Amino acid sequence: MPVSFNPLILAHVAGGVLILALVVWRLVLKSQRAAPPPPDNEPALLRMVAHWSLYGLLAAMSMSGMAAWFGGVEAAATAHGVLKVPLIALIALHLLAVIFHHLILRNPILKRMV
Repeated sequence: MPVSFNPLILAHVAGGVLILALVVWRLVLKSQRAAPPPPDNEPALLRMVAHWSLYGLLAAMSMSGMAAWFGGVEAAATAHGVLKVPLIALIALHLLAVIFHHLILRNPILKRMV
């Protein structure tokens, strides 16, 4: 049975490839340019874990999706499905952290991000 073209699937695959490219680009830029200093009241360990976990999950989601789609790797498809829950949770946590930094800690992290 032939598979019909679905623009939503194409958008999903293209979006995943784009996200991986943006993560790689961001890491290259981060290694070449100095970032503004973090706020004084932000724990270094928390900052490191928060950002590297987000980069790692985004890259893992993209690579597992590509391995599943282009390579037909069933284990990658399973991993892709499993990783969506922690990724969505981490995105939500990042949004809450921005609000916390802005309203409670009153540090300029939101301006720094923009």
